[in-house]
Amino acid sequence: MSLNKKKDHFKLSGISKNLQMKRSLRLKESKREIRVAFIAFRKIFP
Repeated sequence: MSLNKKKDHFKLSGISKNLQMKRSLRLKESKREIRVAFIAFRKIFP
């Protein structure tokens, strides 16, 4: 009983960790896209 609960908890924490990693990756990508768009904008309108 307790062993099963431990396994489930471990699985859940692993899933949440994975989601957090994906979220932070997406944040980094969006920040990079914004910077690239900003640089392109500056090149078009000096």
